Amino acid sequence: MRPILLALTALLWFVAPASRAGDRVTVRVYPLVGNRPVEPLAFGVNGKGFPGATLVRHGGNRLTGLNWETGASHAGEDWRNQHDWYMAEDPSLRGPGKLIESWVLSDRERGAATLISLPLAGYVAADARGPVLPADAAPSPRWERVEARRAGTPLLAPDTNDGVVYLDEQVRHLLRRFGRAQNGGVHAYALGNEPALWPHTHPRLHPKATRWNELLLRSAEVAEVVTELDPTALVFGPALYGWAAHKDLQGASDAESSRSFSEAYLDAMSQASERAGRRLLHAFDMHWYPEVTVDGERITGANTSRASSRARTQAPRSLWDPSYEEDSWVAHDAGGPITLIPRLQHLVDTEFPGTRLAISEYHFGGAQHASGGVAQVEALGSFARLGVIANYWPMGDDQSYVQAAFRMFLNDDDSGAHFGDTVVHATTSERELTVAFGAKDAQDPGRLTLILLNRSPDAALDASVLLSPGSGTITQLDAWRFDENGSDLRKLRAGPVVQGEGFDDTLPRLSATLYVLRLE
Repeated sequence: MRPILLALTALLWFVAPASRAGDRVTVRVYPLVGNRPVEPLAFGVNGKGFPGATLVRHGGNRLTGLNWETGASHAGEDWRNQHDWYMAEDPSLRGPGKLIESWVLSDRERGAATLISLPLAGYVAADARGPVLPADAAPSPRWERVEARRAGTPLLAPDTNDGVVYLDEQVRHLLRRFGRAQNGGVHAYALGNEPALWPHTHPRLHPKATRWNELLLRSAEVAEVVTELDPTALVFGPALYGWAAHKDLQGASDAESSRSFSEAYLDAMSQASERAGRRLLHAFDMHWYPEVTVDGERITGANTSRASSRARTQAPRSLWDPSYEEDSWVAHDAGGPITLIPRLQHLVDTEFPGTRLAISEYHFGGAQHASGGVAQVEALGSFARLGVIANYWPMGDDQSYVQAAFRMFLNDDDSGAHFGDTVVHATTSERELTVAFGAKDAQDPGRLTLILLNRSPDAALDASVLLSPGSGTITQLDAWRFDENGSDLRKLRAGPVVQGEGFDDTLPRLSATLYVLRLE
């Protein structure tokens, strides 16, 4: 395999060489240089979703043991290893497909596509009768076995008394109810959830450590079912929980020393696709929760000290920046900068070209604080410009600053404050303190948008924005911002000072600003 560093060169055009410029930065924008469409599914969420979110994922630990026929699910280590009606408290949601139907209907009302996780760990809850004792670990009467497909003629309704849950019946049920993905049905299916952690998160469901071969075989088998029944739906997999799963599936007993599990997975799905005569995997899926700690506490929590805020706003650089090496065990294990997205893109291009990237869970912490909002804007901007499908995982009751970040891109209040749909090349002279995201509108060539961040929790940042020669004259400039003074996306009354083919502005500390320019 070619060295990973070869894949990183594709990212270098996004930024100018780093140079410390103190409290001043020069931003250069090239409106005539577009790279790719902004990824519309970069603005996804988990659960009920935020206004304007484009893709809602229904996944997580509860889906590992969810019985689609009844609505009963298994809590695992999250809560007493019990079976219950947590996901279907309303009795009207109990019965074949009723819970999942409610999710799809809710997503439709919000204008979002639906991503459903399928159970791959072998068993789901057979009842809702509380804690499962170690002696009742699967297989036992407390569980129903999961099979990819029922042999023989398909049934119009599942047999709820046969002790088996069939995934082909689940997909058929959703097809009858909503039609194919291309016609507004379920947009995508995920092959399981965080399989390397099954014996830790679900020790009664899957007591033994997950093996490579086990997961590779099940993934291909279920993907064949989904793509056969709905050729227009996308298939995501394997929903790895993070770096250790990517590396060797958490030290699996049948791990190979010559390659990572991610490489093996992509290779196996490529070969299975050749045998099936159709693509079985559309998006390689991994989760991302930074492992950076400050004073012994991960930044993914609610701590908003100056040190935590600084580390949090730097953390998204590990998604893309080849010049940034975070202080974490992951970076140490990687031998330098993590550069997650280009690293995974290189694997995909090598092992199974044409497969997309997805990060169906991520969280940078501080959702109630300006530092969390700034980190979220950088995450969304990075996913959008690099073509990554992504779903934010909410934590905590107060999500105000994360919601502000979504509003900056999605214009859920029709204020005019929204990002464009085609990536524009933009660079900054000081990437430790700021990052620039540019976009234009395919249907409105005179509209240019630019997002600038001030990552610093210490001081304001003076920015000079310069458009490339020939870009046109700025005839109108509006700006919206959130900062430490509040999460509302506020339109600035006194806008930036336009000077020729550019403008100057001062970025408050821990702030995100969206500029909407009208060019002649």
